[in-house]
Amino acid sequence: METTRFRGFLFLLTICFLAEALSGCAAGWGDVKPFVVSPAQSLTVIQGQSGTFTVTAEGTGPFTYQWFLDGKPISGATSSSYSIASTTASQNGDSFTVVVSNAGGSVTVGPYILTVLVPPTITRQPLSQVVTAGQQATFSVSVASTATTPLSYQWAEHGTAIAGATAASLTMLATSIGESGSTYSVTVSNVAGSVTSASATLAVNPIIPTLTFATIPSEIYGNPPFTVSASSASSGVITYSIVSGPATISGNIVTISGTGAVVLEASQAASGNYAAATATASFTVGIEVPTLTFATIPAETYGNAPFPVSASSASSGAITYSVVSGPATISGSTVTITGAGPVVLEASQAASGNYSSATATTSFTVATEVPMLTFATIAPTDYVDGNPPFTVSASSASSGVITYSVISG
Repeated sequence: METTRFRGFLFLLTICFLAEALSGCAAGWGDVKPFVVSPAQSLTVIQGQSGTFTVTAEGTGPFTYQWFLDGKPISGATSSSYSIASTTASQNGDSFTVVVSNAGGSVTVGPYILTVLVPPTITRQPLSQVVTAGQQATFSVSVASTATTPLSYQWAEHGTAIAGATAASLTMLATSIGESGSTYSVTVSNVAGSVTSASATLAVNPIIPTLTFATIPSEIYGNPPFTVSASSASSGVITYSIVSGPATISGNIVTISGTGAVVLEASQAASGNYAAATATASFTVGIEVPTLTFATIPAETYGNAPFPVSASSASSGAITYSVVSGPATISGSTVTITGAGPVVLEASQAASGNYSSATATTSFTVATEVPMLTFATIAPTDYVDGNPPFTVSASSASSGVITYSVISG
């Protein structure tokens, strides 16, 4: 009997020592200060899930419990366990302790930390983009700051993951027409879960090329056909047409058909990242100075009969003639010689249609005429001594002085 009591006494001392509650033992041999044999554990839960802290105490019962949050007692939390029905992000990092008491004293257990893992929540969705081909397009997403880190990102095009696109934003350095209409989304993940954004659409507008005509100088009616050209950064096929004015075009060869202002248009087809484009150019066709040419006039001799002259050109303008200098007169196109020497004629053509007025000169020489000098008839005369002298006469169209001589006889 005594041995049993001694062993009980040693057991109580051991319990008091282990619980470091000798003062509690002093309260009475039957009151053992509580000690925890199964302490509460820190909890890690996903937001919205429940969480429970539980302690198991040994010693002299009955025990009382009081749970504390950040050092403040939690109303009604007076059992060996404390449960949170639905955790929230704001509870992440909360510190809990529990005081276990009995008649022998009390012990504080903790602190135990509640870790709430918060799944990502998208606060700003990727926005659709409208860019011009070749420009940069950037899609980005924002996630609530309460989400548990680290976060991982995976962008997808039409739902298919894009290799290497694992940042909070997706940047396309140079867009192309072929990418227009593509949709992009991102899945954001962490240890608590994942969320996929709404899809954003990329619209890529073509580049409007600057189509430029090579300079076209002013032209003159009658000039030969010539080529025109226009160019831009696009490789689209270029066709040409006449918008207005006296000209026709075949391919890129322009043929002038009159005078005045001509407007051309170049049309370039869409190609690659470039849209279709048009451009216009204008030039002026001036009237032509016709080449007025006299028909050849041979040398003339004074006394020749009147003769016609003529001049011609591509113009249909009326031609008038005049004597510039020299021994001649002209009526209409008929020249009458009035003497010997050089004669200069002028032809003047009036402006007509696409042609301006024009003049031309020609010259010819009038040689002196060899007159027909004719003796008056001399009757046969017999030699008779004493016959008197007699006169002879000769005449011509010339008024030149006539002298006579005996050649023989």
